[in-house]
Amino acid sequence: MRNTKTEDRLCPRPLRVHLIDRPSTRAILSGRLSAPGLKLEFCHASTPPQGFRRMVREGAYDISELPLMTFLQARAIGRPLTLLPAVVMGRFQHRFLAARADECWGPEALRGKRIAARSYSVTTVTLVRAILWHQYGIAPEELHWLCTDDSHVDGICDPPHVQRLDAQGRSLEELLLDGTVDAAVLGREITHPGLRCVIADPDAAALDWVARTGVTQINHIVAADEDLVTGHPEAVRQIWRILGEAARAAPQSELGYDVTPFGLEASRKSLEFALDCAFEQGLVPERMELETLIHPALRDLV
Repeated sequence: MRNTKTEDRLCPRPLRVHLIDRPSTRAILSGRLSAPGLKLEFCHASTPPQGFRRMVREGAYDISELPLMTFLQARAIGRPLTLLPAVVMGRFQHRFLAARADECWGPEALRGKRIAARSYSVTTVTLVRAILWHQYGIAPEELHWLCTDDSHVDGICDPPHVQRLDAQGRSLEELLLDGTVDAAVLGREITHPGLRCVIADPDAAALDWVARTGVTQINHIVAADEDLVTGHPEAVRQIWRILGEAARAAPQSELGYDVTPFGLEASRKSLEFALDCAFEQGLVPERMELETLIHPALRDLV
C-alpha cells in the first residue's frame, strides 16, 4: 500500500531524474533500487549533451548527471545547483588524444599545432589539457584550439586562444584525417586505422600520472536543484542513498584504481584538482571552494 504520509513528507510530487545508463546507475534506472517515499520520473533527452544543456540552461530536472566542468561553469554564473559528490563516470584521459597514424611525434611536439575538440570546456578536453600541462609541460595557450561547439552553459565565453571551427558536418576524426587539424581530443576510444594515440603508451602514462598526483580523473557527477534541497532535503538524501547502493553494487576500476569514488572524502582530492584545472584554464573566473558547492543541508555526506 502507498504510504501517502511518507511520500508527502519527502516530496509531494514526482522527481524528474536525468541519469545516463551506466554500471553505477543501472540498478536505479531499472527499478531494482528505489527510494521509499519518492516517485522518480526518469527523463531522457535525445542525447546526453542535450540533457546536460537542458539541466544547466532550463533547470529541466530535479536531479541530473552532469559533466564536472559543466557543473562548475553553471555554478560560476549563479545557476541554482548543488553538488552531490557521487562520481558516476571517471576514466584516465590519456588515450583520447589522437593524431594521424602516418605521423610519428609525441606530446612534446604539440606546441603550435592545431587541436580540435567538440567544445573547449568539455571535461575530457579539460583533463587532457591538464595532462599536457602537468605531465608534459605544455600550457593550453601554447596550442591552437579549434572547437566545433560552445559550452553546455549559455553565456560562457572561451579564452582568447580558442577559435570556433565550422566543421561542415565532418566529425573530429574526419577533420583530423583530412588535415584540417593536427590532433583531436576524442570522447571515445581510437578505433580508426588511420589514427593513433599521441601518447605512445597511454596506460603507462596514466599510471605515472596517478603515482605523481594521487588523482584519478572525474568526468561526471550528480547535481541537484537547490530549491529541491532547501524544500525537501530528506528526499535528496534518499537519492544519495540509492546512488551509493548502486555504485557499491557495480564498482568501476581502471588500471587497478577506483575511477568512480563515492562520497566527498573518497573523491575530495580529485575534485580539488578539478577545481584547480577549471580556474587555471580559464573556464571559471575564480578558484571555487569545494564545500561551497554543496548545500549546507548535505555537507555531512561522506
